[in-house]
Amino acid sequence: MTWLRDVVTHAATARGLGPALSGYESDPEFEPHSMIRRAARPLLERAQREGSIARTVTVDDMLQPANGVALATESLPDPAHRADALMAIVADGLST
Repeated sequence: MTWLRDVVTHAATARGLGPALSGYESDPEFEPHSMIRRAARPLLERAQREGSIARTVTVDDMLQPANGVALATESLPDPAHRADALMAIVADGLST
């Protein structure tokens, strides 16, 4: 989950990255979202094999709350710190 926390921390400070995490863009070839999904899939699969994330969790299950955290924190005084703290809570919820 470290990589996802890093992505969210960056998204919280680099406004406009939210659509890349959420996947709501109507264009399936939307490049930032496609790149993040391609990177996330093997990392998720490895974590599931290791038993650190439930096998029922999907890429969207990870990216959609990550988008919410990034959007919720991007206008705060210290968005990176708050995003990381919230992602720690999300990560605990995704653990097996």
